[in-house]
Amino acid sequence: MTTNAAIPGPQVPSWQPSEPADEANILLVGDTGFGQSYVDHHGVQAEDLYEAPFGRLRGLLDSSDLVVANLETVLTDRRDSPLQGKRPYLHYDDPTLGTAHLRKHGITAVTYANNHVMDMGEAGFLDTLKNLEDSN
Repeated sequence: MTTNAAIPGPQVPSWQPSEPADEANILLVGDTGFGQSYVDHHGVQAEDLYEAPFGRLRGLLDSSDLVVANLETVLTDRRDSPLQGKRPYLHYDDPTLGTAHLRKHGITAVTYANNHVMDMGEAGFLDTLKNLEDSN
């Protein structure tokens, strides 16, 4: 005796998209850094170094649902660069202060593909990725 019984397929949960919001405000911010390397090497004086970049953007930052900034610095404690003497400007910032101020000012995501990502070498690049991940 043979039977043709159906083999049950996998259980797929029902999915319905939520109602879309009427609007979303997305802010894309250009080159973002804090200038610690300028203070350390070029004698630049800056009051409240880690707050200053966001002052004039406060209203835009507060009214945005998503803020994506191009992180144009390396967030690392390293100061040894394989590019020292080869490039006139090497960017770096304090990882604790940098990540804290990105979060404080509502930066919800960063892009990290620019000409300064390797300023402190591969180790500085990897430090930055880890510091950003750890700040979440």
